[in-house]
Amino acid sequence: MELILGWIISYFVGLAANLRTDAIIKSREEKLREQLGREDVLRKAFASTRPLRDDLRVACVELARDLDRRGIPNQEKPIWRLLIDDAFQADLLDWLRAGGIEEGNEVKERLRQKSPPLYFLEHQNR
Repeated sequence: MELILGWIISYFVGLAANLRTDAIIKSREEKLREQLGREDVLRKAFASTRPLRDDLRVACVELARDLDRRGIPNQEKPIWRLLIDDAFQADLLDWLRAGGIEEGNEVKERLRQKSPPLYFLEHQNR
């Protein structure tokens, strides 16, 4: 009788251990699925982003188009046409990236030399 009772107890202990192990595995699998889902969302988000350079280029071209329709005075048109200049866009991008830090001052000076009357560069901190 003790032998049968020992087997039954051993069977139930083994069964309980297996059930607990199964619960741990399921929990870890669920966490892994969630993590993979978050990583997939991040991967898709990074894949769908465009570089700032591309967004800046599109915005500059859009702003420089149809100056007459926008009511831009003739004396301001050369400044607006700078927006379609690749070198100006590159400097503008550098300035946007550097911002108010010291490295941005060099780029800001290059932009001022290309177009001295650029009001927004002279009054950016006000």
